[in-house]
Amino acid sequence: MSSMSAVTNALIDVPKTSLEVGGSAEKLFATFDEAIADGDLELAEAALRLIEVSIMVREDDTPAKDIAISELIRCHNHLWLLRHPEARAVA
Repeated sequence: MSSMSAVTNALIDVPKTSLEVGGSAEKLFATFDEAIADGDLELAEAALRLIEVSIMVREDDTPAKDIAISELIRCHNHLWLLRHPEARAVA
């Protein structure tokens, strides 16, 4: 899938209500993973921003939201390490 198609699909899936958050976040995490696999760090970052919004609009405090937040943190860390490979050498 091209970067533009992935961005378009991710934007279409932005949640309109908190009821839509679960499925949209899963699609956005998939977009992030695909972007990383393709080496498209800008698309990966855009997906993370959309994931943040989809999680923050969610008003409930469920285990699913906690898992999504943990996954978001993991993705941010992964993206940061890809952008700063010198940090791995120091750690």
